[in-house]
Amino acid sequence: MTNLVSDVSSQVALDDDEAMSRLVAELDRTLETLEALEDKDWGARTDCPDWDVRQIYLHVLGACEAGAAMRESMHQLRLGRKHRNANGGSLEVGFSNVQVREREELSVAELLERMAEVATTTVQDSKVDASDEDEDQ
Repeated sequence: MTNLVSDVSSQVALDDDEAMSRLVAELDRTLETLEALEDKDWGARTDCPDWDVRQIYLHVLGACEAGAAMRESMHQLRLGRKHRNANGGSLEVGFSNVQVREREELSVAELLERMAEVATTTVQDSKVDASDEDEDQ
């Protein structure tokens, strides 16, 4: 695994429009990359020894869904705590376990569909949040 570290202390903060533009581009590129994977690629091992590529993106989907909906976030928090209390480890391990376990039955097509849906929701919600902040000023 390659470890890349960047000094970000001198980087200028992005304004909301630029951040949204980059978020949309990143989500689009991620979906394009995932859609190009062949069936065998989804089962490839990753730097996370217990997870293959598909499980990594089940985790990513779960994290995105938690970020897009408070109810899902609280659900994952509650079950993540239960997992941690029963098995030890960090709360993050508990979240990750919930995210993968609850999405394990998704087909690749369903995973991609939900990734596209949550990407759209995340971008739309971020635009609403930014406009709310503008009104507050």
